[in-house]
Amino acid sequence: MFNKFSFSFRSKILLIVLLTGIIPISISGYLSNLKYNQLLEDQAHDITEQALKQGDGYISMYLSELEWLGTTIATNQLVLDTLNKSYSSIYDKVLDAGNIKQALSQYIYSRWDIERIDLFGFNGFSFTGGYSMYPIDESEPWVQEVMKRDGQPYWFFSENQDQDFIEYSRVISQNGQPLGIIRIMLPSYRLDTIIKKYQPNNTGFLFLIDKNHHSLIDSNEAVSEIIDRLDYSHNTKYQYVSLHGMEMLVTIHQLESVDWIFVSVIPREDILKGTGQIREYFLNTAIVILLITLTLVFWIIRYFTKPIKEVIGLMHDVENSNFTSRMTIRTNDDIGMLAKSYNRMVQRVRELIEKVYEQQRLKNEAQWSALQAQINPHFLYNTLDSINWMARMNNIPDISKMITALSMLFKLSLSKTDKYILIEEELMYIKYYAQIQEIRFSDRIHIYVDVPDSILKYKIPRFILQPLVENAVIHGLEPKEDPGEIHIKGGEYEDKVFFIIQDNGVGIPEERLKELLLPKPNDSDHSQHLGLNNVDERIKLLYGQEWGLKIDSIENMGTIVEVWLLKDFLKGGTSQ
Repeated sequence: MFNKFSFSFRSKILLIVLLTGIIPISISGYLSNLKYNQLLEDQAHDITEQALKQGDGYISMYLSELEWLGTTIATNQLVLDTLNKSYSSIYDKVLDAGNIKQALSQYIYSRWDIERIDLFGFNGFSFTGGYSMYPIDESEPWVQEVMKRDGQPYWFFSENQDQDFIEYSRVISQNGQPLGIIRIMLPSYRLDTIIKKYQPNNTGFLFLIDKNHHSLIDSNEAVSEIIDRLDYSHNTKYQYVSLHGMEMLVTIHQLESVDWIFVSVIPREDILKGTGQIREYFLNTAIVILLITLTLVFWIIRYFTKPIKEVIGLMHDVENSNFTSRMTIRTNDDIGMLAKSYNRMVQRVRELIEKVYEQQRLKNEAQWSALQAQINPHFLYNTLDSINWMARMNNIPDISKMITALSMLFKLSLSKTDKYILIEEELMYIKYYAQIQEIRFSDRIHIYVDVPDSILKYKIPRFILQPLVENAVIHGLEPKEDPGEIHIKGGEYEDKVFFIIQDNGVGIPEERLKELLLPKPNDSDHSQHLGLNNVDERIKLLYGQEWGLKIDSIENMGTIVEVWLLKDFLKGGTSQ
């Protein structure tokens, strides 16, 4: 990663230390902050849930008192007698309504929270704080719901004359026979004074909704927006809702005694107020630790990299052809070993330069002799053989090996004049070519051949595979700094023989790959005719335009070239 930037060795180590310090601390701080926030949110939820349970218990007790009052009135003998009567005149109803009002006054005036108590008889009698000429409308939804409950209490929300009410209702019956309905009306704002005792904090708020998600108390714009955005199927302990650009922590609690739901809303920023100071403290501590660490590391690195700086200075002397400089050995550790290796290397380089100089002088003399004699190919082969023996005499095995491989290439070229050669002969070209390239690149390049014996006797046009291998070496592996490999695989499939040349070199850019096999104008340069385009054109001439090379390449990863040939054509040799 650092090779793309001109950093010194010291700078790279400092940068690594900085990264290895910042990254873990940052991740640790981030995860700690998340965990702390989670704990605060869980704690806020638990406190809110506890408060809501207390509120649930208080409201349940409060509603139980009103239900007991409703039951007391529903079983009052005067009420039962009134609802059992058959009336023949309005006067009797008015008279009984006065009696009922007097009997109920003790309940109404003894409680501050009851707005009104109504009685509706199925015999046509109606009492709504006094005589009412309007009988009960059994088609109203709340009446139908009360009748379904068969004497069980029913709590619901209603609006009457621009005022909201919480209403209790139940069926009045005697001996299993329904006689009418009692309704107790409570202004919703009076219940609001009760639940405000359990409000989460100063900035949060609490409200009640019924099973139809209708607000029973404090039906303002914010409450309506919260109700619309709540996910009532949420299975987690709490959920978040966005309100006017703020995240609100919402806790839902189902009341046990009635089909109502407590909804608590608290701004998230109020819960996490303390985390800002903790983050600032953590950040300041981390910065101080990093500064101390970097200071110590800088001085340590400076001490241990001083010999490396000395080596760099000596290497500059070598670049300027000064091979007499030597590094002083002060220790027996890795740096001392480096100094010894450097001194041996400089001495060896000096000897090799002198040796190469002498070899170059001999080579120039050999080239001059060859030009003087106007050598032909056979004479060149004999001369290469002579150079081979000279290399052996001078104990230069690499040059001897390269000369031998080159001589064998010349020998194979001179001994074969046919247009077609056996696959095994083409592979021999590649073998000797591979030897030369492996020596040239100091074993940085390796060429492997994996071709089955069953296809070695087929004939192919001369120089079909070797140019592809050469192209992979020159354009694929030579520009690459790391070691590279070329794999040559062959096989047969139905009536075809195929070869795959694969390298792990620098690859071909996508734009260049599209133009690679397009027809090109003739060029007098011989190497042009041994390239990919040349091989592709020769295959097309033999088989037709639908044949040719197939090239796949990924830049900086490698290239694959496929060659497909017909078996029957190959068996026919030059006659076809």
